[in-house]
Amino acid sequence: MRAHNKKLFLLTNRRAHNKKLFLLTNSDYAYTAKIMQYLFDVPNTKNRTWESYFDYIVVDAQLKLCSTCSTSPTLKIEPGRRTSTTSWLTP
Repeated sequence: MRAHNKKLFLLTNRRAHNKKLFLLTNSDYAYTAKIMQYLFDVPNTKNRTWESYFDYIVVDAQLKLCSTCSTSPTLKIEPGRRTSTTSWLTP
């Protein structure tokens, strides 16, 4: 439990100092949510979700696909807006 507290302190401390935190993964949301719930499920944070530790979360990023694109794919998302799309990856 002490290791969890140190990691959570690091995340909350960064945000307290106006640092932006992001999670970028190739895994889909369902898998990511299960793993993150396991990692962030500590007794002192029962009212806090794992998503609340990050400013930006990108799942199913298809990083291998992006590294072979001839143009850089981008997706502009308004702050606070949730979105789910894959059409932005197609040329």
